[in-house]
Amino acid sequence: MTGQEERAPLASPGLGPAMLQGNTMEADITTAASRDVLARELGLESALELSLRLVISHSGVSTALVGYSDMEQLESAIRWTERGALSDDQIRRIVEAASS
Repeated sequence: MTGQEERAPLASPGLGPAMLQGNTMEADITTAASRDVLARELGLESALELSLRLVISHSGVSTALVGYSDMEQLESAIRWTERGALSDDQIRRIVEAASS
């Protein structure tokens, strides 16, 4: 989700498999990078914030699983969660971007 090939220090080595069947990891990285641009247009820090806050915006979701490798990543996840759900307009723009 970072849009970068650089891996977190505790992540498994190498790029690993693609996130979606039929994709390549390189395609996934490109997609994630475009989501980072959208996140910044929406006033968010990153695609990671976009992802977490999109999940917690859905009333049918009771749990969001967050992985982290260091305290900075954990603190970011807490900060983003405290910001709460995304606005209806932000969600609409994300859905439109994902559909195009």
